[in-house]
Amino acid sequence: MFKIINASAGTGKTFILVKEYLIKLISEGNTEFFKSMIALTFTNKAVNEMKHRIILNLSVFSNKNSISDSLLLYDMIKKELNYTDEKMQSKSKLILKKIIHQFSYFDIETLDKFTLRIIRSFSKDLNISSTFQVQLNSKIILEEVVDRILNRVGKEKFLTKLLERFSYSKMDELLSSDLKANLLAIGNLVLKEQNLNFINKIENNSLEKYYLIDLKLKKKQDKYFSSFSKICDEALQTILSNDLDYTDFKRSLLPNHFENLKQLKYPRIFKNNLEHNLINNIDIYNKSVDLKKKEKIDNLIPEFLKLFNLSKKKFAKFLFIKEIRKHWIPTSLIKIIKNEIDSVEKENGIILISKFNQIINKNILGFSAPFIYERLGGRYKHFFIDEFQDTSTLQWENLIPLISNSLENIDLNNNSGTLILVGDPKQSIYRWRGGNVNQFIRLLNNISPFQIQNELVNLKTNFRSLYEITNFNNIFFESVSNSILSDKNKNIFRSSTNQSSIKKGGYVQIEKIEKNQSNLNIDQIYAEKTIDKIKKVLNQNYNLNDIAILVRKKEQVSIISEILTLNNLPFISTESLLVSSSHQVKVIIAILELTLQESSSASKIILIDYFIANNNNKEQGEQYIFDMINYPMQIFFKKLKDDFDFNKFKSLSLYEAVDYAFYSLGFSIEIDACMNTFLDFVYKYSLEKSNSKNDFLNSWIKEKEDLYVTISEDINVIKVLTIHKSKGLEFPVVILPFMDEYLQPKVKDQVWFNTEKILGKNFPFTLMNFSENLKMFGNQGIKIYQDEFNLNQFDSIAVLYVSFTRAINEMYIITKEQNSKNNSYATLINHFIKSKNLVFKNGVVEFGNSSKIQNKINHIKSDNKLLINKKMFVLDLNMLGSDSENIFSTNNESKKKGIIIHELLSKIDTKLDIDGVVNEFIEIGKINIQNKKKIILVLNILLNKPEIKDYFSHQYIIYKERDIVNSVGEKVRIDRLMLKNNNAIIMEYKTGIQKIQDVEQINKYEKFLNDTKLSVIKKILVYIKEDNVKINFV
Repeated sequence: MFKIINASAGTGKTFILVKEYLIKLISEGNTEFFKSMIALTFTNKAVNEMKHRIILNLSVFSNKNSISDSLLLYDMIKKELNYTDEKMQSKSKLILKKIIHQFSYFDIETLDKFTLRIIRSFSKDLNISSTFQVQLNSKIILEEVVDRILNRVGKEKFLTKLLERFSYSKMDELLSSDLKANLLAIGNLVLKEQNLNFINKIENNSLEKYYLIDLKLKKKQDKYFSSFSKICDEALQTILSNDLDYTDFKRSLLPNHFENLKQLKYPRIFKNNLEHNLINNIDIYNKSVDLKKKEKIDNLIPEFLKLFNLSKKKFAKFLFIKEIRKHWIPTSLIKIIKNEIDSVEKENGIILISKFNQIINKNILGFSAPFIYERLGGRYKHFFIDEFQDTSTLQWENLIPLISNSLENIDLNNNSGTLILVGDPKQSIYRWRGGNVNQFIRLLNNISPFQIQNELVNLKTNFRSLYEITNFNNIFFESVSNSILSDKNKNIFRSSTNQSSIKKGGYVQIEKIEKNQSNLNIDQIYAEKTIDKIKKVLNQNYNLNDIAILVRKKEQVSIISEILTLNNLPFISTESLLVSSSHQVKVIIAILELTLQESSSASKIILIDYFIANNNNKEQGEQYIFDMINYPMQIFFKKLKDDFDFNKFKSLSLYEAVDYAFYSLGFSIEIDACMNTFLDFVYKYSLEKSNSKNDFLNSWIKEKEDLYVTISEDINVIKVLTIHKSKGLEFPVVILPFMDEYLQPKVKDQVWFNTEKILGKNFPFTLMNFSENLKMFGNQGIKIYQDEFNLNQFDSIAVLYVSFTRAINEMYIITKEQNSKNNSYATLINHFIKSKNLVFKNGVVEFGNSSKIQNKINHIKSDNKLLINKKMFVLDLNMLGSDSENIFSTNNESKKKGIIIHELLSKIDTKLDIDGVVNEFIEIGKINIQNKKKIILVLNILLNKPEIKDYFSHQYIIYKERDIVNSVGEKVRIDRLMLKNNNAIIMEYKTGIQKIQDVEQINKYEKFLNDTKLSVIKKILVYIKEDNVKINFV
């Protein structure tokens, strides 16, 4: 069976995927049938959600008394399979029992994890270590690669010459000549999957060849420049020799054209009306010109047209060579960067996650499907793929042989395999990271790599949004598809224009910023109008966490965050979750920097600002700051924080120093979620890499932009996020400011151009900027431009579609009055309003009615009972045996046992998770597979201890590493919080020696939770050391 489910936003695609999975699972006679099934998706969140839904539904189906909780799904499956209640329940119970006992075979995972398993299975064939580590952050590798290449400058002749020329060319173009930044950009290009085919065809050329070709190209460029300069001189001389003045020509357009061309002032040189005017003999000269001059000009028009066409032809050749040379040196460096990446990976025993699909495509697909399955240790016959529109070309190519083997072959029971694809091409917003929506479109058009016919299911009922929002999107995207989309893409968005909604009500408001306000600070206007919308919906009894503000760019996140702060409105954003944004983290980083450079004024100012602000001593002026900066370190810290000993901080190792600062500066009193994450980061770094402060700071500079705090989605704050981050989410109220983004990117994209006819078979492709200049480079240039233009347009509309389909109850769109010539979101919205004969009233157009809702805030009541129980027991990690140091494959250091156990425990909800979590750690290379049984044994012994076994069971609602917020907006982050009725149990994991501060901290958490009306009945400290785990009941 091959089924394609085309699921528009809000139509319940996860529900349908789970339904299809359960139908296949329950319909089979073999209760271990799940071992032949695999579901693949893109995020761990989606994996966990699908696993949870399947287990939950099987559990519900198994219990006759609880079927009402999943009645719809139960009835649908029962009807389709024609089962009795008894049969449904008994089969569900047996299957659930099998899955729980063999959880590691319950394969629902990310595509990256699946490809990792394949690579690990073939590690010997690929000549790579079976214990290789997966590197998620390409920036770290590229930084090292670029540093290595720069170290070769001056030692390698042609590399040095090319890099020198590259730097000069950037300066000539008034662009950044930061060589390292430019090389990093080339490195990112090398890692992009969509560039792979082109790179493979040019990577065999040497730097010397590139250098010599560049010299030839320079000569050609100069030759073409000389040619069209002479043509320009001839045209200008023709004007002067006929006693004509530049001012005789309308707006001096004709003479200015040749003057500007000669001086290379050409951004829009061939994009005016001059060519049209010359052909049609109109608007060439001013009406005030005397008759004699008019006759002269009329007679000269054929000559001017000839010179114009010649100059255009020569200029196009000049520009073509110039564009090639602009990217020639970056292209020449691709091979050297690619090779250096391979070297860094091999030396460090790592593989970049971005290279997984390349490795499989190049080295493994040559093996037969049965052989690959044999290596994997199991054969999959039934595939379920979620978010198919985001699948890359290589991901799909790598799956096709495995799926084809299952679909097109029959087993001993005369059964073939299954493929269920679920996705929505309208939500394809990840082309920049390799997603290829055309694969989905081809399947929708019956162009398939498989020999069997597919069944297409279009989901048309919207279960998310209320009627007015659904109907607005229907008519809006019908308008968009008719007005601007290419023929190829029209039908994709038209499929979203006939959705029905099962829920009445809803409200959409479009507000327009008038043209007369455009001269003001437009960003500030958008921000202020966003605040107006927030106040409006809060007055309608919505909670803060009902509201999401979605924007296109990170800079816009900052603008909205700033105005929310000014208005005392609590919020979370991608920026606020960035660990490096924490003032406390900045303070510790500043102190670390002072250990290396005591004269650093910038570091001192960070400390001064922090302590002035937190000591309410804001009266201190510039003289105070100046004096502080110039004090010696001991006096500086004595005046700043008397009980902080800087010399002691300097003498300690990295982690001990940070831990000392954390407590002595008072950061443990008011816990910062970012600080907690930072401490974990420092601890891991000190164990896995280095305890050197200098090494850590160098690593921090590279990694800080990717280190975020994970928080609960339930806290009562406004969410500010980019549209890309909002995909897959829904919110009662969505506010969309800055709805005036251009459909074509302002940042210059790059495209590959075939140069084989010009440069020979050794140089078949080079890079060029995507711009209208491409249209001057013949039919190939015109086609490349139009294809990329259509793709950019599709991307922009897809992003708009995602943003417009997140709202459940109300949606507020803020745009501006836009000139119809500008292709932007504002253009589309204004065109839509006019096409429907709608009128802005007081700057607003409305669909449906906005109304108050019943206040949803609920408070948990509690009797505030507290039970204090002081006990301790110890689990000896040395029970792992004499070879315990080899269990953990991180440089075979026994001191790392503690951190691995810590990480394992932080991932486990219940004892049923042990196998799955251990398997996950094996797959990412943190644990050796040979020691799987021993580690599972240790975890089972620990979690079956009578004192704590109940806390790792299903009888509690479990929150791991979540931020908890009280009624006044204060928050704490607890490692493991277990709730049952109104009672709470706190569990904290510690990796150092026992400290009195640990007890103080957990007691603070208890008081905090009591303030939220929860009753804390147990407090547990888990100390994970190198050789044992201690459980302490406070």
